[in-house]
Amino acid sequence: MDHGGIVFFRSESLDRTVAFYRDLGCSVWREQPDCTILDFEGFRYNDTYGIYQAFARDPEGRTVEMQCFER
Repeated sequence: MDHGGIVFFRSESLDRTVAFYRDLGCSVWREQPDCTILDFEGFRYNDTYGIYQAFARDPEGRTVEMQCFER
């Protein structure tokens, strides 16, 4: 069973936000009026914790971790 998900972030600048995530390796999955949906293929499975995770750095150099938990 596919347990896909989606997260939305409100932003003052859609163009800057999309550019930031594209720089992290995301691609545009769907473009809609006032909404861009991005896709990221960088998730790897972590056997120890039973999760899919990916890491990136924000513009200020902090590590950002994204996780997807299996059910």
